[in-house]
Amino acid sequence: MVEIKKVYEVEGQWLAESFDGEVLCLQRVPRGKSAEHYVDTDGNVIAKRCTKCGTVKLATLGIFRADSRRFIGQQSKCKSCHAKMDAINRRGLSIKGGPKKTQKARATRFYDEQGVVSEKVCPCCGKLRKRAAYREHSGNHDGLFDYCRICDDVAQHNKRAKDRGLPATLTWQEWETTLNTFGGKCALTGADVTMEHVISLSNDGSGTTAWNCIPLSRSLNSSKGNRNLFDWLEKPHIDAKVDPELVDNLLHYLAESCDLTIEEYRQYYNWTFTDKGPDYIVTGLSSLDYFKLFIREKVA
Repeated sequence: MVEIKKVYEVEGQWLAESFDGEVLCLQRVPRGKSAEHYVDTDGNVIAKRCTKCGTVKLATLGIFRADSRRFIGQQSKCKSCHAKMDAINRRGLSIKGGPKKTQKARATRFYDEQGVVSEKVCPCCGKLRKRAAYREHSGNHDGLFDYCRICDDVAQHNKRAKDRGLPATLTWQEWETTLNTFGGKCALTGADVTMEHVISLSNDGSGTTAWNCIPLSRSLNSSKGNRNLFDWLEKPHIDAKVDPELVDNLLHYLAESCDLTIEEYRQYYNWTFTDKGPDYIVTGLSSLDYFKLFIREKVA
């Protein structure tokens, strides 16, 4: 096939000029299941009309994006039109002009000079947060999840607890306060964090509550699993990783959150790993409230 330099129209006849100076007459194929296109005498597609801007352009991958599902393996809109559409979509507008109609109002967003979202308001907590406060999501037009990490984590872990029939009372305000208490870092190492249930959700004395959730690094979170916190902290490979002062601070924080002394908290914590008996289930109380009312005085 001859390499074509350009296509042009003369008195209603479309012509193609090769790099060798040869001129070919093209036959127009009207738009049907495929975009309007122009072929040479051998039936090779030389050019086609962009369905967005209406301009006839060379049918090459330099001008049209590749798409194996489409006619001749190319999209129907040229790259230039796609670039304009992408820029408009990034700003949450309609390519036909005016605001884009959606099922719910878009979050307030602020853009940098390149048209990328630098900040947006989380529709859950209503706070304006930096881009780094959101997880990446290629499926959304701004490349971010709808909710910030704090609200997303709270929603996911509350659902996990509800699915197990456990207390699920943690709010985004409580989790943000907990994160701020530890400077937004792991309570034991100062690394980046995930949400950890001190008493695992596999334990029926657990729940997603303010007094049972702390920030831990991903590696420590995975290492602890559903183990007893005190037994886990005494393991040599864990003891070597964590700062003893941070361990003391964490235990003080957990005891204070439960309105217990450190010794009472240890008793409560270890009690949740025992057979708590049928009375505990019947009351419908959380394990912490049940311990305070019926167990604390017995083990004191």
